[in-house]
Amino acid sequence: MHSSAREVRFELDSVSLAGLRWHEGSPIKVLALHGWLDNAASFAQLAPQLPECDVLALDLAGQGLSTHRPGKGAYNIWQDLRELIQVLQQLAWPRAVLLGHSRGAMVLSLFAACFPERTLGLVLLDALLPHTTDEVALPRHLRTAVMASLDLKKLRRRSYHKSFEAAVHSRMQGLYPLSYEASELLAQRSVRRDADKGWYWHFDSALMLPSELRLSPAQARAFLDAWQQRALLVAASDGFLVGEALDKWREHEKLMVVELDGGHHLHMSAKHEQLGPLVNTIKQYLVTLDND
Repeated sequence: MHSSAREVRFELDSVSLAGLRWHEGSPIKVLALHGWLDNAASFAQLAPQLPECDVLALDLAGQGLSTHRPGKGAYNIWQDLRELIQVLQQLAWPRAVLLGHSRGAMVLSLFAACFPERTLGLVLLDALLPHTTDEVALPRHLRTAVMASLDLKKLRRRSYHKSFEAAVHSRMQGLYPLSYEASELLAQRSVRRDADKGWYWHFDSALMLPSELRLSPAQARAFLDAWQQRALLVAASDGFLVGEALDKWREHEKLMVVELDGGHHLHMSAKHEQLGPLVNTIKQYLVTLDND
């Protein structure tokens, strides 16, 4: 499935991150991050269509073929930044185009604000900023997160399936439905087999925990305002950013908003009528970076 990609691994000080790399040596360096409970294979349809890009897609900690983070706490979204810096240092990439989907887009929104000198451009697929909570609700949210962490054993109860194909079908029925082909791509890196119990999706159960703290809406917007480049935000017609959630960002000076037909995982579509417009949109954005 990933014949054009090379398997890579980065040994960091606390975790080992796996990934896939396409078009190694191409001039435009792209660091790609997947969504929650997905993995690097989510870019297996899109990356081959960008031959001018050296695309590194990571399995984030606790997912895919990467190791789990030590400890028992939640996977707070800002923890990824430290690991991304270490990866860029090992690659010796001074700057990169940041390409993120869903939670990966939220992570890279923070990264671009904190490390503008490392950010050549920013492509966000159907997500923008991390989930926020109003200040008055933060104590209640923190209480909920702490209590959830005490019940982590309940989250470790896995669902087992009688076959690999059954595990693939289970992923198709998620909050944002996937085709069998797209779910199978993810399953190849994330489904394991227990000899006694059957096939299961392998990820760190702590990923199910809510973050102990969330940014307020004003704090989250401050990260966007801190960007030093204009970002491309691609919103799917049947995705996460629709209606008012998208409308409030249309006129922001740091955003180039493009709406395309498709679902939340539009970058995983094998259909040219969906993937083609996305590829063209990204390529047009890359040209504007070259002209800066």
